Amino acid sequence: MNPTTFKTEIQSNIIAYYQIIGGLYGLYGTVSIIAKAPIVSGLALLFYALMISLFALSIYSGNLLRIGKTKGITLSKWNQLAQVFQVNLLGVAFQYISGIGLSFGYAKTGDFIQFIYMNLSSFYIKYNLKEDDFYFYINIVPLVLFYFIEKIEAKIKKENRVKEESSLVESIS
Repeated sequence: MNPTTFKTEIQSNIIAYYQIIGGLYGLYGTVSIIAKAPIVSGLALLFYALMISLFALSIYSGNLLRIGKTKGITLSKWNQLAQVFQVNLLGVAFQYISGIGLSFGYAKTGDFIQFIYMNLSSFYIKYNLKEDDFYFYINIVPLVLFYFIEKIEAKIKKENRVKEESSLVESIS
């Protein structure tokens, strides 16, 4: 086996299992919240369905990446991009983390100001919050993972080009 291919496979598996474990942890948290809720209906049901869908996407894309499907690379990139921004602006808040969240930004809620935010798999969506509350964070973990996914994709494309060129040369000779 080519050492480059082996290294790429290890990196791919690390990201894959990270997404799978993060998604499972998020699903566990979501199911725990739903189980404790006395009644789930209306808009809350829609938000829970969105939560479950995003954590399921993390598991699904991680599994596709683990088994070497190219669709896993694309879905993994989308999954990571969905986790980059965490905002609370004008009464609407959104946060999605599947795995580890290490975010830098600014938050002012009441008299409390915060610049660094750490969290494990979580999902938060709210509307009609106090408009005085504001936060904007950028989660660096999915940015780092996105970078490595891009590198893995580039290596795979390069290896496929080399294979195609060598098979073309073999078929000509």
